[in-house]
Amino acid sequence: MADSSHDVLAAAASRSLDALIEFGFRLGSVTGSARGSTVEVLNPCLRLLLSADYLEGELGVAVQVIGGPELSVGEILGPEIARMTRISRGASRGILQARLDDVFRALVTECPELLRCEATALDAFR
Repeated sequence: MADSSHDVLAAAASRSLDALIEFGFRLGSVTGSARGSTVEVLNPCLRLLLSADYLEGELGVAVQVIGGPELSVGEILGPEIARMTRISRGASRGILQARLDDVFRALVTECPELLRCEATALDAFR
């Protein structure tokens, strides 16, 4: 990969963020290592933790209500989301962006109340 792994995931997350902009999400911290990278996407009440592990071929997406436990997106949306989180060792920004687009669209469709920080939805995840 021409870019460092954390730059690739950060670029993919930035381009996929349009699906979540209406809910007040923005990019947070970005960290990387030889194995992969991690990017935070935040709004006032939620933290989405995106991680790419290129050795295991896994794109992780965790959701955390601020002050609550971290849950995998599979725990929230169901096991069928797993097909959206497999990546190859040399996954490009385009592949990562396509996977994130799918996951973010699923969150918007299935959990809009959570993304809007509605109290009853937040309470269910604390």
